[in-house]
Formats: sequence, C-alpha cells, structure tokens
Amino acid sequence: MLEQQVNGKAAAHMAETAARISQAEEYLTQQSCLVLSEFQKDKGYYFTEKFFTEPQIIQVYALQQAMEQLAGRRKDLAAVHYEKVLELYEMQTGRRISLPYHMEARRDYEGVRLCRCGEEKSAGMIGEKHEGSDIQNGKTVCGKDISDGEWKIRIPGTVTSPLGIFSAEIFLYEGQKIEEKKYTKWMDYDKIEKNPYIRTRRTGDYMVINAQGNTKKLNRCMIDEKIPSEYRDSIPLIACGKEILWMVGSRMNERYKINPQTRKVLVLNYQGGNENE
Repeated sequence: MLEQQVNGKAAAHMAETAARISQAEEYLTQQSCLVLSEFQKDKGYYFTEKFFTEPQIIQVYALQQAMEQLAGRRKDLAAVHYEKVLELYEMQTGRRISLPYHMEARRDYEGVRLCRCGEEKSAGMIGEKHEGSDIQNGKTVCGKDISDGEWKIRIPGTVTSPLGIFSAEIFLYEGQKIEEKKYTKWMDYDKIEKNPYIRTRRTGDYMVINAQGNTKKLNRCMIDEKIPSEYRDSIPLIACGKEILWMVGSRMNERYKINPQTRKVLVLNYQGGNENE
C-alpha cells in the first residue's frame, strides 16, 4: 500500500534504513564493550566518574552488556533498569536498587557498583591500603602504627594511612567562596581544640547535627545517611576524641562549619576520593 499510494520505493527505503540501524547497533555494541572492560571488577562492575562522562548512549549499551553478562540472559532486562542505574550516580552514598535475576546496583563513595547479590567484594572501596613511592620519598608520612587504629592528621601536610590519603592546610578566611566537594571539607580551625586524627567508628562516637549544638550518635547519623551496615566499620572518620568532625564522603559536623566569625580555615582533602567532586 505504501508503494502504491505513497512512494514506489518505500520498501527499499525501509530496508536501507533497517540496514543502517543494524550497522549502528553493531558499532554501539562494540564501542560499549570496549568501555565496559575498563570497569569490570571481580565478579561485577564498578562504574566510576569516568564511565559517566561517556556519551549516554554508550553508557546505556554498556549497562545492557553488563547486566546481560551478570544475568546470563537479556529477557526481562529493559530500558527502565538501565535508567535507574544511571540515576543512582546522582544519589547519596548508600542508595541501592534491586534488579532482575538477583542483581543489585549500589551507590558508594566513588561510583556505582553493579553485581549479583552476595557476590560484591570490597576491592576498590575506601579502606584499602595505599602503597607506593610517596611514602618512601617523604611526600607523605604515616601517623601511628596500623595496630593502634588511628593516624594523626599532619597540619599542614599529608598523611597516608590504610584508610586513605589525607592532606591538610590552613589559611586565613576572608570571605572566600567555600568549595563544596564530596572529598574536601573546609572547617573552622579556631574551634578545633585538639589535633584531629583518622580512624574508624567506636562506641560513644557522636556528631553535632545543627547550629543549636544538638548531638546525635554516629551510628544514627550513618543510618540517616543510608550507609549500608556492612560498610559502617570501614568508613574513614576525622575525630577529636569521641566527637566526629567528618564522615568522609558524607556528613560533616555542624559545629565546625565556616561562618562570618571564622578567622582560620582548615582544609581537609581525602585524596582517595574523586578529586573532581
């Protein structure tokens, strides 16, 4: 009917378009597979910021390939599942979604982890030991022995610990714009009474949660931030005694936020995170 009433070559044009779409499909699949190989970790995939800078069509095709490989089939995998994983990157650390065939996607400190439930591993997560020439050539120093479980922040300077690499500097505050970054925090140095140190959570830890000085137990703060229970013991903390100044990658203590009365600023940077955030 199209050939008779619209265009005598309608069928030929449709066939030509279908062939081009097939070629485009093959090309996008090949390109997405090349991208995907970089983010394969253990028995799953770990998509960092670099992945999310790829063209969105490549991201979608790569996720399609990744999910198909983990599931062992494509049936019941749809565009809505790929979109949910992409949206997860814009959400808070700790958010997760369930996917068909016992798959799960989870937002953590540096990206989105995709795996089958129960098969995720901690490779690439915060808490892995940092080794290399920086320690040997004097650019970084270790605070205390690993067995002590805490490492003193060097102000100014850089400290390498099993929980990550931290750098600190101080400058006079003159109303500069605060750079809100996930792995960099500005703190009112005048309010910090003792030298802070790096460690993981302990019984009795707490944070100041508002300008009125109200406090909340750290464990409750972690629940509020939707941090999975299996990662709470490995999250690096900046502490002064029992008071937590910063849950790295997440919440900061309200007591130490910059205000018009601030004179000196302590800038802490977690270099194990994403430097562009």
